[in-house]
Amino acid sequence: KFPVQGITVTDPAGCQCGDVLKGLIRPWQCKQFGEQCTPQTPMGALMVSSEGACAAYYQYSDVQELKIKRAQATEAKSNQGAMV
Repeated sequence: KFPVQGITVTDPAGCQCGDVLKGLIRPWQCKQFGEQCTPQTPMGALMVSSEGACAAYYQYSDVQELKIKRAQATEAKSNQGAMV
């Protein structure tokens, strides 16, 4: 009824909601998850909504354990790059 033109919406820098939605990464694999992006300080739609994938992971998972898992995966990936 009221056309709105010229408006674009982008996620904040570093937000990986798009990758989570596409299934490319899991919420805990996002660099912002549990750090800058929490239910109290959400960066993207998936943490804003209580039904969002990131918010669900945050509420029902052990966030510290997921951070350790993310760090280990990042380290393993960098070690693979060093071997090439």
